[in-house]
Amino acid sequence: MIGAAGIRLTLAFGLVTALANPIAAESRAPTDEQWRPTDRSMAELVEDGYELVSVIAPSNQTRTYFLRKTGKVAKCREEASLDGPLPAVPPLPSKGQAYAMLESSDVPKMRTDIECAVLMRPEHS
Repeated sequence: MIGAAGIRLTLAFGLVTALANPIAAESRAPTDEQWRPTDRSMAELVEDGYELVSVIAPSNQTRTYFLRKTGKVAKCREEASLDGPLPAVPPLPSKGQAYAMLESSDVPKMRTDIECAVLMRPEHS
């Protein structure tokens, strides 16, 4: 038997799935809801009472976090990329050497960008 927590999780997953696939959601019920960029960070949203609901990682470099707060939904997209050129490939190990290593200065630098948006519903008069 599924408890109340399981039902809430299932409902939350359904909401996040619909929000993650806006084309399918639009084909079911046309709405005027839109994602609007915000200058608030994910940490600021959490400090404001948002809770992490789900994370979708379509690739190793991209993650989308869905957050909710009573009556509100937000998403933050995290994208990791190389910050600069790749290091040169080290030469093959010489005889008697087990493996080749990169120098610590040759380790590629990574950059992470996170952009957040909130779901806006139109005001009805």
